Amino acid sequence: PPDWQRDRDYGLALAGAADRPGSPLARAAVDRLAAAVTRWPADADAWIGLAAATADPRNPRPAQAAARTAVALAPLSE
Repeated sequence: PPDWQRDRDYGLALAGAADRPGSPLARAAVDRLAAAVTRWPADADAWIGLAAATADPRNPRPAQAAARTAVALAPLSE
């Protein structure tokens, strides 16, 4: 696959592996997934990963916005 697709997929894997907000894994996931949703705004999976990677109880707004976008794009998704 092209580099941009690998970066998106790697971002999803990093988001799943990140153990806390702001961790190196979470920051790396955010960088890759933010680029992915900029390139493909209709990529619900990337928005879900971005919501997970930005989840921070001290600042929930970025994760909430990403999650709302994911739900709007794929309302029947699990």
